[in-house]
Amino acid sequence: MRYFPISIDLAGEAVAVIGGGVDAVAKIRLLLKTDADIRIFAPRPDPQITAWQQVGRVRHVARGLAAADLADLRLAYISGSDTDLRDAALALLKPSTIPYCVIDDLARSRFITPALVDRAPLSVAISTAGTAPVLARRIKAQVEDLLPAHIGICARIAGAFRPHLAEFSSGFRRRFWGRFFDVEAPTLFAESDPENGDDVEQRLAQNMRHLLAELAHESAPLAPPIAFLLLDSPDPELLTLQARRVLAAADMVIYDAAISSTILDYARREAELVIAHNADDVLRAHGVRAVRLIHKDGGDVDGEMVACLDAGLRVQRLASLADSVSDTPSTTPHWQIPHHRRQHSRESLSA
Repeated sequence: MRYFPISIDLAGEAVAVIGGGVDAVAKIRLLLKTDADIRIFAPRPDPQITAWQQVGRVRHVARGLAAADLADLRLAYISGSDTDLRDAALALLKPSTIPYCVIDDLARSRFITPALVDRAPLSVAISTAGTAPVLARRIKAQVEDLLPAHIGICARIAGAFRPHLAEFSSGFRRRFWGRFFDVEAPTLFAESDPENGDDVEQRLAQNMRHLLAELAHESAPLAPPIAFLLLDSPDPELLTLQARRVLAAADMVIYDAAISSTILDYARREAELVIAHNADDVLRAHGVRAVRLIHKDGGDVDGEMVACLDAGLRVQRLASLADSVSDTPSTTPHWQIPHHRRQHSRESLSA
């Protein structure tokens, strides 16, 4: 990955746009979604820039960029439509450490701007590293269709409510947010009518308080099962959708050293990654949401599942490529482990 995606806080920060053409206007329109101090350097500004200047949304300077302008710049956009203006700005910016983007000119830029889906404070950035901007825009349109307009309100309310969940476990918090985003919020928005004075944000906050009280008084749920997955290919595209979801939600991933990094990339950043040396490593997963990734050439799925059952842990076998090309059922709950393996384990315990 050549371009590392980050989000920069531009509140009150100076951002320069050099050039006043149509391409500059498009970037200014995007920057106006932030709280940046937008400064336009252009001898001949587009009428839209003049209109923004008149209502105080940008500051326009009727010349090109000068050395004195660099003092407090956080980043800069440079129009490519006026090559003299562009080259003069680059001569000043290149010796500095200020990030700059020459619009539609990947080779001259220090950073690129992804296609953005804006559901403030939620945003989704889509980038093809400058290789296929049309594809990025097409994906953006698809993501916009998936994200309802009210999702931004949910994100804002959720951010304010997070301190109320600080004392609870990570498992409880995931259960709370899953219920809120999947059930409570969609139901409320379907029943609300903001145009007739319905205070959606107030009702959302009230629902969150009720949901917290409800879940906090429920009996403790069963410990999640350890999900076992036998892999015979390093290709993540061959993972089932269920396997990807379970892997993305796991708190702990226990894996054979031969498992490829492309598979491990599907785990959460916060998940604990543990290389399995023996069966005892799997037993460490008691009480947490865990996935055991076993390489086809070195693992004993049934044996490890039996060991977990004998230790009082719940287990689940997920569908994998190995399952799809064999007679093994795609999902093997703990009660479907071969009888002779379970019987052998019990006999050894009673001996």
